[in-house]
This record gives sequence, structure tokens and C-alpha cells, in this order.
Amino acid sequence: MQPALVGPIWRSKVDSLDISHYEGALIIHDMNFPVPKHFAARFDAVIHGGCLEHIFNVPQALLNCSAFGKPGTQIIRMLPASNCCGHGFWQFSPELFFSLYRQKNGYRETEVFLADLPKPATWFRVKPPVCRERVNVHSTSQVDVTRQNCAETRALQSFQSSAKRLRP
Repeated sequence: MQPALVGPIWRSKVDSLDISHYEGALIIHDMNFPVPKHFAARFDAVIHGGCLEHIFNVPQALLNCSAFGKPGTQIIRMLPASNCCGHGFWQFSPELFFSLYRQKNGYRETEVFLADLPKPATWFRVKPPVCRERVNVHSTSQVDVTRQNCAETRALQSFQSSAKRLRP
């Protein structure tokens, strides 16, 4: 992971979440369903190291990640963007993150990067689309999208109404 993306968010305590106890996670939860209320606004940072593509109910999983964080939480994701067929259910476009994690929905400082997986030192910062323009990316190798943003106080309520419109 790029140190510039995580720098000051590392803390001395790290909790992990998984669907089972198999790999020793501290929190057991199926992200296809809402998280229990006692986990709401509990964390200073949410790092999603590549599981969203394996969760069928993506809108709920996105809501859950926002619900975990306190206001001002850093949210970082590493997800497949293209040329990852056969790996999980989904591949993600930068537009998803720019559309949902925007100021209108209570978020600020949203940045999206694309990483060329065969060349892990090669990262590209994606510019936010203007007037619903597309972000076109062409690659012959696997590309991951990494997104980082901070949530403001009102983010969860605004985000919930946006994500509900996406539910399958």
C-alpha cells in the first residue's frame, strides 16, 4: 500500500472484519446486511483491502463502511478496476466513487488512484469527471482502483439516500 495514502491514519489498535472466524477476524459480519448499531461511528479509519468485489450487495457494503466511521473518518479501498475477470462479482469504475463520495453526499477530499498491478510503483491520480464525463481507462494488464476520502458529519444520512437508489 502506498505510504502517502495511509500516513497519519495508522493507529495502535486495528480491528479486522470477516464473514467467518476462519482467518482470525475480531468482528464477524456478513457485509451483505446492515452492521449492528453498536459498530456505528466506532472507527477513525476504514481500510477495505479488496473484499467489496466478493460481496453481492455492494450498496449495503458501501453503506456499512461509511457507518463504521466516525465523522472525519478516512476511508481507503483497494479494488479491481479492469482486466480482473474471474475475480469476484464486480469490477469498479472511478465514477462510482466520484458520484457517491462527493460533497453533495457529505464527503470531502475524495481522491481516486489507479494502480497498474504488474508495476505496483505506477499509480495514476484520476481527475474528477466534469459534467458527467466518462473516465476512460485502457489497459492490457490488471488495474486496481484505490479510493480515499474523509466523511463529514452529515455524510451517512446523505449517502444512505444515494445508495438506496442503487440497491439491486
